Amino acid sequence: MYVIEASGSAVAEAVTTSPFDDRDPAWSPTGVKLAFSSNRSGTYDIWLVRLGKEPRRITSRSGNDFEPAWSPDGRRLAFTRRGASGNYDVYVLDLYTGKVNRITKNPAEDSEPAWSRDGEQIAFTSDREGDYDIYVINGAQVTIYQTPSAGTARSTALTLVVADLRGTMTELRSRGVVFEDYDLENGPKTVDGVSGDESSGMAAWFTDSEGNIVNLVQLPPGFPLP
Repeated sequence: MYVIEASGSAVAEAVTTSPFDDRDPAWSPTGVKLAFSSNRSGTYDIWLVRLGKEPRRITSRSGNDFEPAWSPDGRRLAFTRRGASGNYDVYVLDLYTGKVNRITKNPAEDSEPAWSRDGEQIAFTSDREGDYDIYVINGAQVTIYQTPSAGTARSTALTLVVADLRGTMTELRSRGVVFEDYDLENGPKTVDGVSGDESSGMAAWFTDSEGNIVNLVQLPPGFPLP
């Protein structure tokens, strides 16, 4: 890989020098590091390098990892992973903790992730409906707990914190999800499936295909995320 002044007035400088395939370079938000994909370890993994320094591998799972994309805060990298089955999905690596989360799980090819400016969404390409189109994943935080009454309990089994509750509900309704309406004494009261308001926080509930109650929450402005 090489870097060159955008004006083209300088000679290109080699960032990596190896007989392997180094590809998909992506500058960090600070312009100090480059993330890239390389097969120098046998399979394609994601690597980091500073100019003049030796590259460091940061993914090392089975399969092949490509197309790294930095989050705006420089903490996370989204990338495409081709698994052992040959399927492509989008993953996110937290550079502080080393944890890798799978973001898409679809038999289609999901690839080429790109972050929104606020770091709340990831856009990617997919052929899940035949042609390649652009899809967007809303950022969400998940709280899950184990219970012996899964599928039968009439209490919340899963809570998702979302950035835009009404937008998420519109998307889910287009996919056939029906939201609950409540008017409970000392409990939630909903209007069109929504309890609360934007200033104090909003919530909605629906029942999944296995009978579990799922809760969507939009936190009030300025409320710290868990």
